[in-house]
Amino acid sequence: MATFNEQRDAVAQALVKRANAKPDRAKKLASAYLNAAMSRAHSVTVGAAPPPTAFRSAQIGLVLAMLPEFKDVPTVTEVSALLRITKTAAASLMREVQATSDEAVDLSVAAVFATADHVAAGAQASLPNSNTWTFDSLSDLKVARDHLEFVGATFKTMSDRDGSYELLVTRTFVPPTVPTA
Repeated sequence: MATFNEQRDAVAQALVKRANAKPDRAKKLASAYLNAAMSRAHSVTVGAAPPPTAFRSAQIGLVLAMLPEFKDVPTVTEVSALLRITKTAAASLMREVQATSDEAVDLSVAAVFATADHVAAGAQASLPNSNTWTFDSLSDLKVARDHLEFVGATFKTMSDRDGSYELLVTRTFVPPTVPTA
């Protein structure tokens, strides 16, 4: 039987291959995934956790159990690669995860802002004293907009088409951060 490290490395290699994940991120995600799977199996078997009532609830529980160790939210592509499901099914699963977990939402918002670039907007910007935030994808921009609306920050969408995803946001806005410990 393979050791934990051998299993983790095999899962990480699959993530690099199937999800184009960076090796360090893949190793961290693989470790969180395997630990969560073992913990969930143990908890259900010894009666410390209720058994899942459906396969989907088992998948949601597994993703939720990974979050504390991973300290990030896996991408749809990563979930698709880990669980060997289509990206459409993975996207639906991640929506359900976020609907059932405040931690998943907080980590997702923090990750979106952590990966975005921001610079001070010029004096001619349509929103005075603002920063221009550039996001990697339309879905990241939507997560950011939802969060900005929720916290009552002043912002303006500059671009949300053709690979350009930018918001002007007042400089007083402080983005959430991903926990490090």
